[in-house]
Amino acid sequence: EVTVAFSGESVVVSTAKGARLQGMRFVHTDGDPELRGRNGPRCLEVCGGHLTVEGCHVTSRVGSAVMAADGGSLLMRRCELKGCGRCGLICVLGSWAYCDGCELSHNALNGADVQTGGCVVLRGNKVSKNHQTGVLVADAGSFVHIEENDISGNLRRGVTAQKSGRFTLVSNRISCNKNIGVIGIGPWEDYSEPLSVRDNVITGNLSSGLWVQKGHACVSRNIIASNGESGVVAFGCKNKLTFEGNVIHSNGRTGVSIHTALQVVLKGNSVGVKVE
Repeated sequence: EVTVAFSGESVVVSTAKGARLQGMRFVHTDGDPELRGRNGPRCLEVCGGHLTVEGCHVTSRVGSAVMAADGGSLLMRRCELKGCGRCGLICVLGSWAYCDGCELSHNALNGADVQTGGCVVLRGNKVSKNHQTGVLVADAGSFVHIEENDISGNLRRGVTAQKSGRFTLVSNRISCNKNIGVIGIGPWEDYSEPLSVRDNVITGNLSSGLWVQKGHACVSRNIIASNGESGVVAFGCKNKLTFEGNVIHSNGRTGVSIHTALQVVLKGNSVGVKVE
């Protein structure tokens, strides 16, 4: 294993269309903590090109591990984005990232942070013990597909969509986060696809399991159980909500709590207390 350490703005900046990094350790040791967003300190950066990173450990003591920006694309497999002063992965400004079999943990802010039109696929990752949210998506045009991940033990929420950011959430385990398991906060356009939450296990979160505010959602075939407050909370006068085939039990307050929604469809759900 080769270790590359550097204290400047970034350790590696890639603009090439076919760059590849394998089996290396990158440590970003310094930077200006006052800088934010696109200009914030980061260890690896891809902007305008394509970068593949495999089997690497990446950390920034004051900033984020990896940033995709300015239309760049990033493919990460079997990497560790851990122990950063900010986020594990940041994807912004129309960039794209695919993260497979990685660990995004113990970061001071979010495990993955997707804003200003970024698009990310997270598949088969461990996203845990980040000091804020496991996965955050914000702003209209930003999107995350989250599938078969373990999102647990984050010190605030497991997954957050806000300011019209969107996600699909498929076959994940979202557990033991210290606030809400999954929260979606719109508003989303009336013609946009609803948030899709299907085939997940959402359990043991300190507050509610799933929270939808000012938007549309299709929630199907999930197990939502043993959360500290409600299993599901939804409100917003324009909400269109579909709940089908879910098992919702043993939550601290209500199973399903819906307020001021425009349209609600409930079909084939099991809501109550689990009997052994």
